[in-house]
Amino acid sequence: MPTAYSKLQYSKQRIYKELQSKLETFHLACEFQGVSFETVGEIYKAILEDHPEYFWLSGASSGTTKTCGAFSSVTFRPELRISAPSDQLRIERTKFETKVSELVSLAKRQSYDVYKQILFLHDYLVQHTDYRSDSQHCYDAYGCLILGRAVCAGYAAAFQVLMSKLGIECGRVRGNSASALTGEVSHVWNYIRLSDGYYFVDVTWDDPVVSNGTNRDNLSHEYFCLSSNEIRLTHRFSPNQFIPSASGTRYDYYRYHGLYAERYSFDAVKAIAQKQLTRGNKFSVKFGSQTQLNTALHDLMNNQRIYSIPGVPSKIAYGKSKSGLVLEVFMK
Repeated sequence: MPTAYSKLQYSKQRIYKELQSKLETFHLACEFQGVSFETVGEIYKAILEDHPEYFWLSGASSGTTKTCGAFSSVTFRPELRISAPSDQLRIERTKFETKVSELVSLAKRQSYDVYKQILFLHDYLVQHTDYRSDSQHCYDAYGCLILGRAVCAGYAAAFQVLMSKLGIECGRVRGNSASALTGEVSHVWNYIRLSDGYYFVDVTWDDPVVSNGTNRDNLSHEYFCLSSNEIRLTHRFSPNQFIPSASGTRYDYYRYHGLYAERYSFDAVKAIAQKQLTRGNKFSVKFGSQTQLNTALHDLMNNQRIYSIPGVPSKIAYGKSKSGLVLEVFMK
């Protein structure tokens, strides 16, 4: 597992464990000997990469260095995200850990299939979180899981915590994303490792904001288990971080559920649509390329063949997904 810990030299791993044990008990002044402040800061960053469950830490730090001849010591002070006494932090941590355990247990009760457990937890975050940047803890996992309000950093942190508890290798990726609504903005999403390799998951982008941002039925799976090629259609990776090579397609949501067509054909879309219309008033189809989706739009909409599909009424709404690979059709 390519954790930040595993990438450190042995001497730094020792300091990692020592600092982590202090953070676990809410120490806000940690002393180390024979090491620079910069080195402790590097190790602290590695701990936060591996442990987003430390939601009370902001990532910022301060400290002092004392030198006496050949002897030096560093007092390292991690800063809290929100100023609070240790008793309150312990209460919040207990509440947080209880919630994580309950959700993972619930996911396991839903299915013995690990893929379905991951999907359940992904859907839970989407359905119980509003994208909000004006709330306490909106940048961390506590805001997402306990308060139900978060930005991308909070979604990604919460997903990593849940995956870790589930026993799935998961990390966060930083970069930029671009959509017609937001333009290009800084962004955080996840990668996970399944039986055939790595996949990317963007829980935030599977929770599209509509109207007042509180529509809990607005659930998407466009960014659930994507390959490197597909995530790069809308996302850009920042340098100097672990970026896995994700070439698998087996667990892509649309392929896994039989909602995928490599090339457009009316019969294929008809079968996929009917499968979904038996239990809802919308359907979606993912195609192998943007060109194939455009071909589908021309035949289905311009030639009006969409109305030849049983269950499709005279009034519909439709559109392309952000990646340009998924056709979404809604019955009015």
